[in-house]
Amino acid sequence: MSSISFFLIICASALFHSFHFSIAGSNETDRLSLLDFKAKITGDPLGVMRSWNDTVHFCEWHGITCHRGGRVKKLELYSSKFTGFLSPSIGNLSFLKVLFLYNNTLGGTIPPEIGRLNRLRYLLLGKNAIEGHIPPNISACSRLTELNIGSDRLVGKIPSEFSYLVHLQLLRLEKNYLTGTIPLSFENLSSLSKIYLYYNYLSGSIPKSLGKLNKLTLLSLGGNMLSGIAPSPIFNLTLLEAFDVGVNNLEGNLPSDLGIKLPNLQWFSIFNNNFTGSIPTSIINSSGLSVLQFSSNNLTGQVPSLHRLANLLRLTLANNSLGYGQPSD
Repeated sequence: MSSISFFLIICASALFHSFHFSIAGSNETDRLSLLDFKAKITGDPLGVMRSWNDTVHFCEWHGITCHRGGRVKKLELYSSKFTGFLSPSIGNLSFLKVLFLYNNTLGGTIPPEIGRLNRLRYLLLGKNAIEGHIPPNISACSRLTELNIGSDRLVGKIPSEFSYLVHLQLLRLEKNYLTGTIPLSFENLSSLSKIYLYYNYLSGSIPKSLGKLNKLTLLSLGGNMLSGIAPSPIFNLTLLEAFDVGVNNLEGNLPSDLGIKLPNLQWFSIFNNNFTGSIPTSIINSSGLSVLQFSSNNLTGQVPSLHRLANLLRLTLANNSLGYGQPSD
């Protein structure tokens, strides 16, 4: 064997072992990160994490799915009745695509280290007891398609940096203690299909730029402190199926062609606001409507015939100035 051939074999062997130990080291990082995650869980009444020990490889632990190379791909431990808080070590699971901890009783704050997970697609931490502010660097998880941190105890403003989440399709921030305004930068979230912001303390006006989100099927802004005239572009989102701005301080008239522009509506709620004018007769064109809530506004005029709305289950009209006090009303 020539000295050159021998040298090449030695180099190839060194590269192989270097690659092998690199993979092993990365897998060890994942294992240690998961063990630290487990250490921060102070209550596991269902014994969900009983398998989390060294008798089996961590890829076989309950709730863990790995890539073929042995790196953690999914951490799914929803509805497990956990108490405790989120470990910053989650940020070391660099191949993680799904973090699904929905419906537990986890407290503490959202670790900013989550912003290091640039492969993350689904971040589902809703229905816990997580407090504090939303880390702006979640926006570094630029591949996110679903972000659910609703029904927690979050405070502060919605980060304007969310505008970098251009692949986001679902945004759930409802039932928190969020303040401030709806960021104007939301107009960049062109993939958004559903926005849940209801039951917070958001103020200011509804940005006209939301009317650019032409893939939107659900817009839920009820139970806030929003004010001003509802911008006309949001009534041009032709794919909308659910529209809820109830219990705010909004005003203005409903567009006369509402039912023509929004033919797919199933839920339309504006109750407890300051809307004026009449109920558009075109509403009968939204033939799939099951909920219509107009009560507690300043609406006037006749109630249009709704006989074509065969799916209607709920209709509220009280506390307006509808009708003319005539038998023909």
